[in-house]
Amino acid sequence: MLLASSDGAVVCMLGDRSLSYQFSCHDARGALRWTREVPHTRVDVQGKEYLYTRELHGQSAGARHLLLGSIYPGDRARAVVLSLTDGREVVALDRAVAALVERADGTLEGLLVVDEKRQQIELLDPGTRRPRWTLPTGAHGSAVDAVAAGDRLVLTLHSPISMGTNTYCVDRATGAVNWRGNEILVGDGHSKYRNIVRWTLAGPLALMEGRESHGAYLQIFDVATGARRLLVMPDDCSGAPTRCQDISPPP
Repeated sequence: MLLASSDGAVVCMLGDRSLSYQFSCHDARGALRWTREVPHTRVDVQGKEYLYTRELHGQSAGARHLLLGSIYPGDRARAVVLSLTDGREVVALDRAVAALVERADGTLEGLLVVDEKRQQIELLDPGTRRPRWTLPTGAHGSAVDAVAAGDRLVLTLHSPISMGTNTYCVDRATGAVNWRGNEILVGDGHSKYRNIVRWTLAGPLALMEGRESHGAYLQIFDVATGARRLLVMPDDCSGAPTRCQDISPPP
């Protein structure tokens, strides 16, 4: 793992040991800023047997923070947020966190968590650990990727092991829905146990990159209206060739 923070520092994961991650951070000249070891595996002893349970995985990173956590919710799910500036532990929770949200200045705004039983997404305050708002989805999924765009947040709920996405653009302060995405997916009955979605921002546009076992796609949406501006995806499950649909902006 190699990450560049917004202040120019480079964070390296020196090794994925049997029970922990080892991180180091260096400045632009290579001088060491900080190191940190983070346990990622729980060891339970049952009689003469040792049971190893991986609790933390590298999930996502913002400009100033790194999220490590359990991939799926559960009774023993965990999440840890590290500061890329000094390596300190900013938040630790005994529940799965799907994604983090940062403000424009790089401070941590909130944590996106999925309540699969209630079929909703919550934005937790990192200080109180309580929801600032709740987004009912009526859909299944445990993974979320999001990108902040001014006073809005574009996010997608999906399952990492099956096909399907649910995209929303919401008000960052209240969670009120501005628009729902009209995504076009690769079009196979099952993702063959791989479904990855990543959002990035390019001015007034939000770029949705999707990758499944049988193909990848790119869709670009207008943040203000939700209109799709570009669609690139494979013609079939072989992954090539692609068709590109350039959608003209409204008059």
